[in-house]
Amino acid sequence: DPALAARIAVVAARIVFGNPTRGRYPAAERLATGALAASRASGPPEVACQALEVLGRCARRRDLAEAHALYEQGLAIAEEHHLVAERIGLLYHLGGHDGIRSADPRRLLAALDQAVEAGAVVSALNIELELAVVRICRGEYDAARAATERCEETARRLKLTHTRLIALGERVIVAAHQGRPAEAGPLLQRFRDLGGEDDDFSAAVRGFGLAIGHLRGDDLPGALAEVRRAAADEARRPASYLSFVAGPALFLDVLAGAAGEPECAAMAATAHAQAGWNRQFLPLARAVLCGRDGRAAEAEAAFARFLRASRPYPLIHRLGPRLIARAPADPL
Repeated sequence: DPALAARIAVVAARIVFGNPTRGRYPAAERLATGALAASRASGPPEVACQALEVLGRCARRRDLAEAHALYEQGLAIAEEHHLVAERIGLLYHLGGHDGIRSADPRRLLAALDQAVEAGAVVSALNIELELAVVRICRGEYDAARAATERCEETARRLKLTHTRLIALGERVIVAAHQGRPAEAGPLLQRFRDLGGEDDDFSAAVRGFGLAIGHLRGDDLPGALAEVRRAAADEARRPASYLSFVAGPALFLDVLAGAAGEPECAAMAATAHAQAGWNRQFLPLARAVLCGRDGRAAEAEAAFARFLRASRPYPLIHRLGPRLIARAPADPL
């Protein structure tokens, strides 16, 4: 039965994508491509939407524009065939792109409204956790804190262990960004007890969470240790999302003398630089490099670019001048 074969292929693609093993993304992409072809030949339209979602998630790691086009294709099919669940999921991913690029929450909020209206409880939890990341980036800590606590409790009651794990990890990140290490520590232990160290998200907890807390507390060696561990984890077990570790890792490696202009140029050419959170660290790193070389005008221009790029991210916008002022003339 070709239609059944298409359904099996897309389920297999989703399982492979979610299994944190080496080589999972090319394998998931091959399976999803086969499912999409089969669904277009004889399969139901929801299979095409689900295959395009997996393909978009794979593509997002290398290029947001490619992923965006795949999600838009899926959304058009979902709207044509009135597929509510698929439409919510694809809106969620498209809204996630807005959050990644510029911390814009509007499309995620629209997706959340539709999920709640449809009674799609698990989808609503996932969207709310994605929104919490955007709110963390925007410095809206009270809203992020309330959302992550609520999501963790709901996931606990529904026995959604992985969703609860992500909510706990985000609670650690909120506490770190707020400069609350005494609160972050017990939450981190609960995250570990639930199996967090074996999950992709552990790298984000360290590199996007704990490292930023160390930066806020002027602990540059502590921040460097956290981002290096997060980067090593991602190299060993590539994340299924566009990581927010690359920007802080580059900047701290520049401070440590372990990176320079070639590394800045290399990062700027990757998908990581399409994320506004990461992108703001590029001119900050270049300001340090230019300052060390005595190129004052170039350093000032780079710092001005940082100020523009960091406007949606108030914590780094405030920390940037302090980090530059205290940056050692020689590497750490």
